[in-house]
Amino acid sequence: MSSFIDLTGQKYGRWTVLQLAENDGNGIKWLCRCDCGVERSVRANDLRQNKSLSCGCYNHEKIVERATKHNGCGTRLYYTYKNMIGRCYRKTSTHYDRYGARGITVCNEWLGNDGFTNFREWAEQTGYNDSLTIERIDIDKGYSPVNCKWIPFREQANNRSTTHWVTYNGVTQNITQWAKQIGIERRKLTYLMARDGEQETLFNLLKEDNYGS
Repeated sequence: MSSFIDLTGQKYGRWTVLQLAENDGNGIKWLCRCDCGVERSVRANDLRQNKSLSCGCYNHEKIVERATKHNGCGTRLYYTYKNMIGRCYRKTSTHYDRYGARGITVCNEWLGNDGFTNFREWAEQTGYNDSLTIERIDIDKGYSPVNCKWIPFREQANNRSTTHWVTYNGVTQNITQWAKQIGIERRKLTYLMARDGEQETLFNLLKEDNYGS
């Protein structure tokens, strides 16, 4: 049986060990603070074997650093690229919980030394301009050439994982689209659906317009 080794105060990569965290049966974990401020429990073996050197911010910074060498820094496309990488791999990103935490990743073609160059070439070949935003076709899959397209900003809300979809009489639309079709405010429709039920509300409102006739 190996003897206990106190790692408190030790530095591993960007991690500083703060205190003992737990032993979940698969090994001892230590509470660590990354240089960027993120705190997380990390297994002792991962620290001592250099398998974990940061919260992920180091890889993110290296990706961004490489991208700036391709004369893309300062462009809106580069901003789009940087944000895409950040929300998938930077745990301090505002939207990380909806992307990286859900297992959403960026394909290898858009990472590494030529990541931004490859991304820019794909963007130019698929009709990118500064009025468009990147959208994943399947919101449960990651960013890649086969799962991404460019759309106007307004349309992006229709494909979010948090969008509330309602199916009535074989037609599926989000609340905003139903409200527009009926001709009432979205807020009022949301209230009526919560009060009377989705199907009952749509039936009562749409029959007045002979919906489906």
